[in-house]
Amino acid sequence: GDLKSVIFVAGLESDAGHVLLELSDGSVAHYSQDSGAQARLEQLPSHLYKSSQEQRVSIMDGDHGAETSTSRRMCISRIGAEGIAVLASSTFNPNTARGTLMLSRLADSSGKTPTGFW
Repeated sequence: GDLKSVIFVAGLESDAGHVLLELSDGSVAHYSQDSGAQARLEQLPSHLYKSSQEQRVSIMDGDHGAETSTSRRMCISRIGAEGIAVLASSTFNPNTARGTLMLSRLADSSGKTPTGFW
């Protein structure tokens, strides 16, 4: 396959248990590691970090003509007593003066996404 480079990294300073890597092709990889040192690296499904509008544009343009003026920011946080890892993703398009904000739960190193209210 084509060699991809990492263009953005998001994680927590005091906790390397979850790290996001945005790659040069626009995809996002999620690295997770539990306290037992079991590590996992997987590509995130785009619905976790792309809005439905972005996905429609990607499908119509075949991912080649996606709007380059749209900027994306991502961060990870742990919330609640259980410390559930959450991805916050925001995008903004200065041409339309519109943006999106998305919150998604991240899977743990076993590949399971926590359930219930958060």
